[in-house]
Amino acid sequence: MAKFHLTTYLFNGNFPPVISHEIKDDNENLLIVFDLHNCLSHLRSALDGYDEVLDIHLLETILYLGKYHRKYFENGRVFPTYGLRKHISEFSANHTTVEASGAYGIPLDFWPRLVTYARKLQKRAMAGGIWKHYQDIEIPFSRALYELTKNGVTLDSTALQKIRQMAEKARQEILYALDINKVSGPEINDLNDWVREYRFNVFFPAGRDKISIKDLSLLEDQHQVFKIFQRLNKLKRIISLLDNIGEQRKIRPSYKTMGAVTGRCTSTNPNIMGIPKIFRPVVIPSRPDFGIVECDYSQMEVGVAAALSNDGNLIADFNTADVYEKTGELLFGGSSGGSRSKAKVIFLGIQYGLSRKTIAKLLETGVKEISNILDRLYARYSGLSRYLNELEKSGQETGYVESISGLKRYRLYPRRTPNYWERNWFKNFPIQSSAAAIFKGAIIKIYKKLKYEQFNLLVPLYDSVIFECPLDCLIQTTRVVEHCMIDSMREYFPKLKPKVSINDSHPSCWNSEGKGKSIEEFLNNPLFDIDIREKSCNNVDWSNYL
Repeated sequence: MAKFHLTTYLFNGNFPPVISHEIKDDNENLLIVFDLHNCLSHLRSALDGYDEVLDIHLLETILYLGKYHRKYFENGRVFPTYGLRKHISEFSANHTTVEASGAYGIPLDFWPRLVTYARKLQKRAMAGGIWKHYQDIEIPFSRALYELTKNGVTLDSTALQKIRQMAEKARQEILYALDINKVSGPEINDLNDWVREYRFNVFFPAGRDKISIKDLSLLEDQHQVFKIFQRLNKLKRIISLLDNIGEQRKIRPSYKTMGAVTGRCTSTNPNIMGIPKIFRPVVIPSRPDFGIVECDYSQMEVGVAAALSNDGNLIADFNTADVYEKTGELLFGGSSGGSRSKAKVIFLGIQYGLSRKTIAKLLETGVKEISNILDRLYARYSGLSRYLNELEKSGQETGYVESISGLKRYRLYPRRTPNYWERNWFKNFPIQSSAAAIFKGAIIKIYKKLKYEQFNLLVPLYDSVIFECPLDCLIQTTRVVEHCMIDSMREYFPKLKPKVSINDSHPSCWNSEGKGKSIEEFLNNPLFDIDIREKSCNNVDWSNYL
């Protein structure tokens, strides 16, 4: 007996959220789904008791990972139809005889074809060496995520009302600050026009011709315009969330378990994972006797990079010290102001693919000096340097790179000479994707340990687990979560001694570093620590321009 549950965003809006069908064939206790996590959200216990689960959406995502990245289809190139969408289209075009139609007019002989298609995906995953990742990580994570988040997230109605009342005034203050700085509008394209006009193009990441929203955090200290835009972006994100939820006080976001090309989970409707730190206190416990805790992997990707590269010095520094602080002392000396933050910029610059010229500007020094600094960095971490070079070579030769769990990211055109963007993800995908697998493994462990306890996962935030539980067992539950996170990382990398940062200082809300009053402070003064009358910058004498 084969059972089908297909989410319907491949079809049309006249269908219910999930179409179910059952056929008798040689497949015993086989469940075929499209997007297991969302099927669970609609059908719940209807998905229990199957010997085998084939999630077409997950299998396609894994098999095609990276091949259909939007960047391959810029400049007017048509984005192709592939996977089940293509299969359905071809079936409809070639289907000329219909013995009978089932629910919603879907031909009955479509379902046996779907079994064949799902089996083909399974065989391809096995042949490609990624079936184990699918079985051991993605399927258990989909189930664990559903079970741990099914109670939803509670929002503070007073905070929501305050944001609605004060957001427009805060927005006008920010727009005024942009206008004073000669930025023509509030969109990222307006910022890029401003950057080009004042010849600030040096801050474009290498291989790109514009700045994106995610670059703002690196550029905040270069000129107040970047900091102002960062504030505007935070406000836009919280307003978007409010528009999405309407008058709801209890929300249950939708999750894409492989929403990012790195394999990381993402959230939509609403994007709970996208709430800016300053607005996170809007999330509160569901009950007065519950408290909220955040457990965060410390410098996770640095540790993963150390283990993958088997760099003895980086492993030792990760295990015994703050890597950014240690590297800052090495590169800039202990007496150099902000040496830790400078070292972090360098590590992030390498990760995001910033050129040496851009890093030099960020650190307010010359390109030659940055070259010397990077030479000293790679001299200490020579294993990391070799590993990154090997990844770049392997990606070019094979057309893909892979994570510790076997997940592969592919090039669309493997025979072409890779561009800068591709050479960059050759180096960062194995690190970020391995970190994603570790995090998913931690969620699976947490579910196994706490599924019978009063425990709700509120947000699976990349490297952080935000949860609520009864106040009287807060310490004990936090210890379980911490151990699960550490054990998941050590299963892959026994040489590492991972650290988990615990924020339980203000359990009455989700907050950053105990700052429960950050919402009101931001709304009252969105331009805090920015003097729009001043336009100073250590890199550029802006008085010549503004």
